[in-house]
Amino acid sequence: MAALIPRMHLFEFEDQAWFPSSIRNYMTDFLRYSTVRMQLHRPMVQILTSMINRTGTPKIVDLCSGGGGLLAAIQRDIRKAGRPGTSITFTDKYPNAEALSAICREQPSALQFEVASVDATAVPARLRGIRTMFSAFHHFRPEIAQQILGDSAASGQGIAVFEISRRSILGLVPMLLSPLGTWLMTPFIRPLTPGRLFFTYVVPLVPFFVMWDGIVSAFRTYTVDEMKAMVAGLGGNTLEWEAGIADAPFGYKVTYLVGVPR
Repeated sequence: MAALIPRMHLFEFEDQAWFPSSIRNYMTDFLRYSTVRMQLHRPMVQILTSMINRTGTPKIVDLCSGGGGLLAAIQRDIRKAGRPGTSITFTDKYPNAEALSAICREQPSALQFEVASVDATAVPARLRGIRTMFSAFHHFRPEIAQQILGDSAASGQGIAVFEISRRSILGLVPMLLSPLGTWLMTPFIRPLTPGRLFFTYVVPLVPFFVMWDGIVSAFRTYTVDEMKAMVAGLGGNTLEWEAGIADAPFGYKVTYLVGVPR
């Protein structure tokens, strides 16, 4: 289905190197918590489990991890689905070391993260496994997004891209309501620090930036057809591509693109 609004690569605060890391971390913590709380990751679990079973690859290299909690929740569900040996390495251009350290301490044998910055267009060869991206692909302009997919194909590593935002009028509604969600859910996010409370309720920078970046994310999100166009003829000898839309709770839709090693 064609998008109702054209794609526009507008200004997103979270992308900026100068943006305060503490505010960025509060934002990614909220996005992770809300996604898991609302069970929006269910279709991602099904798609990833199928991909792991098809490839026999128990390792996941997560790109643009943010706070990392979403994939940690997905891993728990993958283990319930019969893949207990799955291991995860979190990576990001701006690693949230505090959040990732806390998550990795829960399962030190299965979870680890890269302290150094990792460029999604040139993932180090030593990081092998299925690459994943959750609600992050839209951050990249088409030429960079295609480089990310091309790097995965060139290295023969599978990749799974998931987006919850949608480039449509209906897709904008949850973004406009996100400040309410931020105010309601923040008391349940851990660690509940004075800074998180201050910048959520006293000086509400977090709700504002979550809403702004959410709206921009909707305008930036790629459609299924656009994703298919990116991979047309890309890595045909190494990866088999599939793109589609899966239903999630509360009327949400998850757009996905997977490249499975042949």
